[in-house]
Amino acid sequence: MILIGASTRQRQFRLGRVPALLRDGPVVLYNTRVMSTIYLDNNATTPILPEVADAMRACQSRGYANPASGHRAGRRARKVLEEAREGIGQILGANLAGTHADRVIFTSGGTEANNLALRGLVASHGASPKNTGPGRLVISAIEHPSVTGTAEAMARGGWSVDRLGVED
Repeated sequence: MILIGASTRQRQFRLGRVPALLRDGPVVLYNTRVMSTIYLDNNATTPILPEVADAMRACQSRGYANPASGHRAGRRARKVLEEAREGIGQILGANLAGTHADRVIFTSGGTEANNLALRGLVASHGASPKNTGPGRLVISAIEHPSVTGTAEAMARGGWSVDRLGVED
């Protein structure tokens, strides 16, 4: 038997039915004989590596502050943030110098990142003198609601939105 824990329910099922149940969004599978956990909801939240937790703990133990604040603690937090941004940019191979430097932007999660990317596309498209009207956006038919919702708003703004099937 496997116990499947979904957000508000816990049920037991025979092993042969588990794959069909995965479509219903189970979160964690527990093998009831050895009680080991297999986490299956990495789409929503992914466990962090122990090394990341250690780095976060070390940073937080030095004190916390709003990096947008002008006081000493805020400036120190801003320096740590910018060093992290630069380090991540180097790992990603970003061009971090000059007037056309790439930017590493931190967001709170996937929904915010999707919205920022699509709305940034709209803003940059409209800012270009060679673009005289709304543009065209192509998305897959199985996008996250944060993408489809923003795409629908873009369509209401005159953008052409094409949805490709997963078999296309």
